[in-house]
Amino acid sequence: MSCLLTHFGEINEPSSRAFWGGFDEADDEEVRKKLEWDSSSKATPISVDLMVLFEGFNITEFGEQVLLKDTQELCRINDKGISLHKLNGKSKIIGLLEENLSSSSEVANLLMPFCKLAKNVVTITIQPKVEYKSENISAFKDEITFVLGVNSGLRTVKELEAPNFIVGAAAGISSYRNIKELPVNSYIAYTDKSELDTLSAAPILKLLSEIGIECADSYNPKQRDQSHLYM
Repeated sequence: MSCLLTHFGEINEPSSRAFWGGFDEADDEEVRKKLEWDSSSKATPISVDLMVLFEGFNITEFGEQVLLKDTQELCRINDKGISLHKLNGKSKIIGLLEENLSSSSEVANLLMPFCKLAKNVVTITIQPKVEYKSENISAFKDEITFVLGVNSGLRTVKELEAPNFIVGAAAGISSYRNIKELPVNSYIAYTDKSELDTLSAAPILKLLSEIGIECADSYNPKQRDQSHLYM
């Protein structure tokens, strides 16, 4: 019997490094820079009953307004938009993670010492609605934001179905907790707004209330100049 395997898909690497135009050297320099908490942070992992991680575009503004009124900051990385906060008088940690898929594995590793000590972890990822794939997509066409879960534990939240999946640092944390058979509930909020506003944030605030996280009743983002005029 003859083998039908051919060279289809074969990778032919260039014979000269000059072909890459120096891009690999830039990547090497970036890899060498280890992701670390800011020097002013006291990044000592603590044991808590619940750790909630939010990941998404411009999530810091949302989190600061609706979640951080009665918290103390544990640690942060300013230039990456990453911060952890403990609720005062509560055994709970809130994490805010600006979406950056290029460094998501590093962020997950940075968070791991905290996640290992938490009795339960919840991840909430904000994603564009266009990323959701389903034969029944019309069921959500009139919803500005809808929430699906993986092992959600909430009867009000439907399970996320294939081929959809969790991305970012939240995926790394969720996978680790699952492998170690530690409690973890993951949610994805699909929204048609690139930045959350009052309407698109409402289902997320409802989710927070259902999982026992104190938050504001509504979200009112900062007003931005939309005129695009140059003075």
